[in-house]
Amino acid sequence: MCKLHFYGNCDRGTSSQEYCIFHRRSKSEEEARVFYERLLKRFGARIEETPAGPRVVFPGDADFRGYVFPDIPDRMAFAWSRAVFKGKADFSRAVFEGYTDFSEAIFEGEARFSLATFTGDADFTGAKFRGRAGFSSADFEGNANFSLAVFEADADFTEAKFRGHAVFSGAEFRGDAVFDNVVFEGPVYFESHEPPSSGIQFHGRLSFRYTRFHSGVFIEVPSSWFKRARSEAEARRVQRLFYEREGMRSEADRLMVQEMRAHRRARLQEAMEYLRGEARRKGLRGVLAGLAMLLGAAVSYALEYILVDLTSEYGVNWHRPIILWVVAVLLVFPLLYMLLGGAEGVNNPWDAVYFSVVTATTLGYGDIRPVGVGRLLASAEAIFGTFMWAVFLVVISRRYMR
Repeated sequence: MCKLHFYGNCDRGTSSQEYCIFHRRSKSEEEARVFYERLLKRFGARIEETPAGPRVVFPGDADFRGYVFPDIPDRMAFAWSRAVFKGKADFSRAVFEGYTDFSEAIFEGEARFSLATFTGDADFTGAKFRGRAGFSSADFEGNANFSLAVFEADADFTEAKFRGHAVFSGAEFRGDAVFDNVVFEGPVYFESHEPPSSGIQFHGRLSFRYTRFHSGVFIEVPSSWFKRARSEAEARRVQRLFYEREGMRSEADRLMVQEMRAHRRARLQEAMEYLRGEARRKGLRGVLAGLAMLLGAAVSYALEYILVDLTSEYGVNWHRPIILWVVAVLLVFPLLYMLLGGAEGVNNPWDAVYFSVVTATTLGYGDIRPVGVGRLLASAEAIFGTFMWAVFLVVISRRYMR
């Protein structure tokens, strides 16, 4: 009896052997031919003629668990490329020996490749997954190419291993894209010169928790390719960590700014979603709760933008605090003191500039003193000057002492 008979999908003609033809490894060319002939017969697959050439169609669910797929013999009317799976396709724990070509295949139901092993290169270029695509714990021993693939539901690559290049350029994830605990031993590419068909690459949640990148990750795609700001923040975080590891500090700083801005937008986006959800569930009470959350998010957004982003781009731009200080202290405040007459003893522009500098640095000599509305302006300038010096020191410390 086949040692893998518990799957319930053995070949009837060879099930009495140690391994049936479907589960046997290292098949000869003739055995490979028999394997695919019986595979087509078992699952009622048919060959359809199309303008682009023949394709294999599996009309119902296909249980390939534990199967060992050999290289397809020459001159055989079978190919995984452009194949159509009308039902669920379960390749769990299957082994694909040699090069595997699922390019432009269509999976109309759920596609399961969990714990599958691809001993050679695996090509899923342009494949369409209309149901959930599960590649958890799959092992790609060669290169894996998912470029231009479309995942219409969730795509789960949790704990998968990519030992060669992993290419997702131009792929479109319309559900969640989960790459938690994945090991990428080779470089992984999400970048593409052409946008996905819908213009958005990541529609849902994107997650790279505890993922290890040994040879680099390239996911600097435009912000417009993300439907959710939180997913953009995750992509920027992953790219930033790689740049930091490689000592590319300028690039890491740039990605850090993009990451923080995406987090800022995400809070507003999530507050809007919360408002819509609460409005549907709880009516007026939900609307009030949602508006309170949205107001808090908007205030947080504005304060973070003014105090952290505008002043120094989250501590990475040392030019900004200097420029802002110079413009405000040497131009804006002196002009206000002259126009509003808020400083006693200011008789010309140079007096106004002198008083502004003295106020911004909190020296307070007392030879010129603010009066009326000038007191409010001087107080605001003193706070501004102190804050900007603190920002400048933080930016310089971060840039040259980290």
